[in-house]
Amino acid sequence: MNNEKIDISKLYNDNKTKHNDSLIFLNDYLKTLNKGIDINTDIMTFAKKFEYEKKFEDTYIQKKSIAPHWEIALENWIEELENLSNYSIAPFIYNDISSGENKPLYNYLNFIVKPVYENNDFLSESKIISYQIIDEIVYSIVEGVICAKYLKKLTIELNELHKKEEIIIEVAKDITPLKKEIEPIVWTGDNVLLGYLIQWLKDEGFIKKKSARDTLIKNHFVDEKGKPIENIKQGLSNIKKYNEGSLPKDFEKIEPLLKTLKDLL
Repeated sequence: MNNEKIDISKLYNDNKTKHNDSLIFLNDYLKTLNKGIDINTDIMTFAKKFEYEKKFEDTYIQKKSIAPHWEIALENWIEELENLSNYSIAPFIYNDISSGENKPLYNYLNFIVKPVYENNDFLSESKIISYQIIDEIVYSIVEGVICAKYLKKLTIELNELHKKEEIIIEVAKDITPLKKEIEPIVWTGDNVLLGYLIQWLKDEGFIKKKSARDTLIKNHFVDEKGKPIENIKQGLSNIKKYNEGSLPKDFEKIEPLLKTLKDLL
């Protein structure tokens, strides 16, 4: 069969062959649907007559409105429709529409119209006594058409969402988090006294022991001129056994603080 129109009037008037009988049967059936269609109606038009497209659009709106993450919901829906097209609805229709075909209904005659054989013996060359329409196939065609049409649209939409997601990820990679600069502490006392204080806080557990004392001082303290405080190690080396009586200059200024902190332990 091809996509050329069949002269229906001629079909009824010519001497009937078995093939013509089934075509006439299908055409008569289509008339009973009262939708203005016949065997020459293309499958896209046929599907639209059943308003299944409107139901599909309503489902689309509903799913999108309630989905917390539309991209994931859309991906799942596409997978569901693909499975439906492969196993539940007419896959031959789905394949035609997906490849851009829009054939007249008579092309699917053998799927829609089933002959009834004498004594139900279809294995031998028994006489065909009548025909029957498989309603499930008819509505499967409708669903197949709409499913194929919208799967393409949904897939395009999903691909666009994926592209936007990839752009967002790439942009996020390029954005360097703004780090708030921490103002250093201006130490106005003796540098050795500062080293003593930090070492004491480490020894008593107020600062993690793994923290490097001199690095902490260099990174977080400056002198009155705004310069990093260095050479603490050399200054402290002159105060041996500071916890056994050898104390730095101006120790009395920090002694109350140390006693208060000691009481917290």
